[in-house]
Amino acid sequence: MLNNLNSFQLWLAMQNNNIDSILNSRYNMASSVTSSVTPPNVNAYNNSKIIIIITSMILLVIMTMIPFWILFLMSVIATSLIAIIIIIIIIIIIIIIIIIIGGNASNNNNNNESSNKCSSSSSSNNNNNSNGVGENTDEQVQGQESPLPEGWELNIDKRGRVYYTNRRLRITQWEDPRQQSFFRDDPLPDGWEMSFTDGGVVYFINHNNKTTTYKDPRKKEHVVCPIGNFGVALQYERNFKWKMNQFRLNCVNHATPGFVKIILSREHLFEDSFIQISRIPASDLKRKLFISYQDEDALDYGGVARDWFMRLSHEVCNPIFSLFEYVNNHNYRLQINPASFVNPDYLKYFTFIGRFVGMALFHGKFIDSGFSLSFYKSILNRKFCLKDVESHDVHMYNSLLWLKTHNIDDADDLEIYFNDDIDVLGQLEHYELKEGGDNIKVTEQSKLEYIELKINSLFTRGVDEQMKAFKSGFHEIIPKQWLILLDERELELMLCGMQEINVDDWQKNTIYRHYTPTSKTIIHFWKFVHNLDNERRTRLLQFVTGTCRLPLGGFSHLIGNNGPQKFCIEKMGKESWLPRSHTCFNRIDLPPYKTYDQLAEKLTYAIEETEGFGQE
Repeated sequence: MLNNLNSFQLWLAMQNNNIDSILNSRYNMASSVTSSVTPPNVNAYNNSKIIIIITSMILLVIMTMIPFWILFLMSVIATSLIAIIIIIIIIIIIIIIIIIIGGNASNNNNNNESSNKCSSSSSSNNNNNSNGVGENTDEQVQGQESPLPEGWELNIDKRGRVYYTNRRLRITQWEDPRQQSFFRDDPLPDGWEMSFTDGGVVYFINHNNKTTTYKDPRKKEHVVCPIGNFGVALQYERNFKWKMNQFRLNCVNHATPGFVKIILSREHLFEDSFIQISRIPASDLKRKLFISYQDEDALDYGGVARDWFMRLSHEVCNPIFSLFEYVNNHNYRLQINPASFVNPDYLKYFTFIGRFVGMALFHGKFIDSGFSLSFYKSILNRKFCLKDVESHDVHMYNSLLWLKTHNIDDADDLEIYFNDDIDVLGQLEHYELKEGGDNIKVTEQSKLEYIELKINSLFTRGVDEQMKAFKSGFHEIIPKQWLILLDERELELMLCGMQEINVDDWQKNTIYRHYTPTSKTIIHFWKFVHNLDNERRTRLLQFVTGTCRLPLGGFSHLIGNNGPQKFCIEKMGKESWLPRSHTCFNRIDLPPYKTYDQLAEKLTYAIEETEGFGQE
């Protein structure tokens, strides 16, 4: 179908005021249909039209000459008065004859046009049946009773063909929006839901495996592929660039006209920024930014604003303010400091930081201080999982993993209760995971509940108020619905950007376990990495190391939980398994896949799946 052209390409063309190029591209694709539609009986119609015109001209000449001959004769045999009366009568008769002839010609013309339209319509219908391509005529459009959806307009091009535009969505298409293919009568499969982005784009949610896709699952081409022996049906539809452009489109459409000027002091950057950003209404923060520093005359054409976002993101983690802390001694990503309450204005600071991070997203600027993936999950209101624990506390992760995979009723000497302890300013604070938890023993039947409560406690205990304050400021700039399609890794990429990854440096600083650099699987792995674009290389780096950012010095300076730790590929698992990652150790468990295609398929699934299928 013609409407299957990429909508985003159409939007880009419209942004460049190049609607003619859009239509021409559609004309070229439709030329095979339109060129074959030739109205029948065209020659017969043209011949009859010429005969009528020639006959009318001859009669007109003859009738015009007759009065002069009659006038000559009457002047001889009668008085001039009688001659004038006769001439008037003859002229009236001539006019009546001409009108009759013209009416017949018009009727013949209309009949031929009607015949041609019917023939053309019949030919077009035949083309529709054979090629699946159809175009609406004016009569068909006018005959449709239902109005167009809000925001849509009907247009007719120079060739008389109908097309539809939506200026709000920047979409041009041949297909009638009242007959869009995703509005189907048949129900969605079990566990599926159809929803819309804030920009009006349709997407589908699969609650069975917590994934999203832009393909209608009712269509035959939608395939759900079972992978390995995990017993989970996986499907993915990832297009980060499309998501990012949809997000940027929302920002452009909701930007406030004009600009806002912010004057700051380099010496007191954090405090000045806190005061300025806190007092400016949220709607004004969506204006074009003009950042300047006191006693500096530099004009901000974007560079000063970029510098401000980068500098302030460093100040945010300054220990003086006690707002954030590193995840642990070997993981230098930021998380909220449970002891941040020692700062009297800590909630106001977190609201300000939420605004600042929202502004960075809204204005397309990058920050240089990466938060932990669990922090991004909190922003997106996503559920925490056991895998998230590994990068924070590897000992807790191993304990909970053992608890999950063993029958604890068989361990008579194991006593675990629904309680926990948290370290606050060097002191352990005891609390219950659920009401009466000190007296409730964990059993085989209740261990999954305990694990879930323990995970939530790790990421939320002591930081709930701070996170709520951050979100309140963040959502003043970025509405929740704008982020519905993003996962935590994609949000990190939008905030921190993508470094250009040097594959040669990556390969040079990789170690192997039970593989060698010349192993067939390793050769296929590096071929796969070389074939990826930079975006997907970054996603692979995220999958294995837990971050999209490289330290200064590149891959040779990667840090693990036990200090410096190079990228590692270990041979482990069966051929049917997905690769697994260990972000604490920058290690990927890569099964011995026999072919390149098999390795590429498994790795693609592994790095694209939001919930970490195929990981421990």
